[in-house]
Amino acid sequence: MAAKQTSFERFSLIRCEFKARVAAWTAALPWLAEAQRALATDLGKSEYAIETPIVYNRAFDEVRQGDHISLIVVADNPGKREQES
Repeated sequence: MAAKQTSFERFSLIRCEFKARVAAWTAALPWLAEAQRALATDLGKSEYAIETPIVYNRAFDEVRQGDHISLIVVADNPGKREQES
């Protein structure tokens, strides 16, 4: 019988799967960045470069077993700060 997974092990699996999914989406949608640039221009918001049309939050990679995490906020539509970082 398999041992019960810890919360951190479940988080690690989800993180790994999500990181791989972002990479797959990015590879499958090479035109997305240009579409986002065109939309930003049309909306008058072209003041920053779109370098990563699908953002993977690299802060997830800093989470280690034993860290005390109270809340993880997951949102869509990366903005200027996410693009810059």
